[in-house]
Amino acid sequence: MKRLLVVEGNTAEGIKEIARHGRRALSRNYAEVLNELDKGIDCEIAQPCEDGIHALPKGTAFADFDGAVWTGSPLHINGDDPAVLNQLRFAELLYASGVPVFGSCWGLQVMTRALGGRIRKNPNGREVGIAQNLQLNEMGRAHPMYADKANSFECFTVHLDEVEEPAPGSIVLARNEMSDVQAASIETSGGRFWGVQYHPEFDNAEMTRIFSYLGKLLIDEGTFESLAAADQMRKKIAQAPSAFDRLELRNWLSSLEN
Repeated sequence: MKRLLVVEGNTAEGIKEIARHGRRALSRNYAEVLNELDKGIDCEIAQPCEDGIHALPKGTAFADFDGAVWTGSPLHINGDDPAVLNQLRFAELLYASGVPVFGSCWGLQVMTRALGGRIRKNPNGREVGIAQNLQLNEMGRAHPMYADKANSFECFTVHLDEVEEPAPGSIVLARNEMSDVQAASIETSGGRFWGVQYHPEFDNAEMTRIFSYLGKLLIDEGTFESLAAADQMRKKIAQAPSAFDRLELRNWLSSLEN
């Protein structure tokens, strides 16, 4: 039985907000996906937005977990929001513990900033729906996270910020026209982190709910030039292979056995 820690990137109020729109907490969604991929997993949830370095489930230590995953979040990493600073402190401790970590989107941004990199608002704008033409570089093609992955692929995504400067020791693994850092690994000083800027844990239903939740904002901010263009992406989401292949998560889970 693998014991995994699922780190919630959202605030308690944020969780209530997404619940009002028919969505589950990101950590609950992630835990369910992990259990679908491997029935021999026991997931426990940490919420560092409020609890900071004391967010571990009562009576546990980092060493009690075989691995950890970090969810997405609507928060923005720069600035001095206590919910963000609490997560950064927790990320530093988690990485230093040596527990292997996988981060989706916000998870990549949190760990990057916590370990000395920089995040910025993407000058290319928001990437939402399906990240297209994701390309593995030479390092990505050789990395175990992408074992058996096609060199060019698509996946569900939603983010406005991106990695501007990777943390020291990072290896960039993938990019596309929207972001030069779509995936990276950081393996230094005993820590091990694999992160992606997209969401392999999402499926069609979750991505459709997110797309509908953002609604008119996508038009107002210029992500889509018209309702027709937004509808075209909505149809593409509905017709996409459900959850694509989730190989990144499958390969990360397999790596915990080595």
